[in-house]
Amino acid sequence: MKFAFEITRFLLFFTIGFFIFKLYLRKKGVVHEIKNIPFFIASWKIIMFFVLLGIDYLNDQMGRVDLFYYYYEVLYFPIILVILSFIINFLLGILIFEVIFKEIMQEFIIIIIVILELIIDNCVLFPIFYFL
Repeated sequence: MKFAFEITRFLLFFTIGFFIFKLYLRKKGVVHEIKNIPFFIASWKIIMFFVLLGIDYLNDQMGRVDLFYYYYEVLYFPIILVILSFIINFLLGILIFEVIFKEIMQEFIIIIIVILELIIDNCVLFPIFYFL
């Protein structure tokens, strides 16, 4: 993992998430809960970072003896990681939202943020940092 890539991802997601949730909470009329948004986003992304770090660690611990490992590493693992990160990110975002804001998530604001993050990560940030 590149440190600059992870810091840029975190700051970009934090900024986008803060403004989207600020608009969402104002639309719902819950202005006093805006102070919890930074804690919500920071805890969500920190937990997600450690989950992905754990998945990457488990992948490195797998045996590298057979020829299938190369194809797994190049073809299957990135696809599995994107699918797992999408599902875990979505469920973790809903869980943390319901714990911090103490209300049931009814809209699809979390899925919009997760999809936006995946698009920005894979289409913008990854190509930029891959070639640096």
